[in-house]
Amino acid sequence: QRVPKLRGFKSLKAKMAIVNLSDLDKVFKSGDKITPKELIKSGLITTSKNGVKVLGSGSVIKKFDIWVDGFSASAKAAIEKAGGQAKIIIKK
Repeated sequence: QRVPKLRGFKSLKAKMAIVNLSDLDKVFKSGDKITPKELIKSGLITTSKNGVKVLGSGSVIKKFDIWVDGFSASAKAAIEKAGGQAKIIIKK
């Protein structure tokens, strides 16, 4: 082997768009229904082509109904504790 292998690994799998709970709490009002289209309109994500995942960074006080492609366990627990719903979109 004359050419050494490069370090690291680049995955070919597309990554989901990520949104934190603290960002949702700042942008949306209590009682809002949040979908990927609403997240694009608000400027939190640029595209939902590869899916959207909500992470549990930060805290949420407001009650939201959120429909996205994935949740972390802490994000789902925090949303339900605040009185909201965390639903997963099923794509066909």
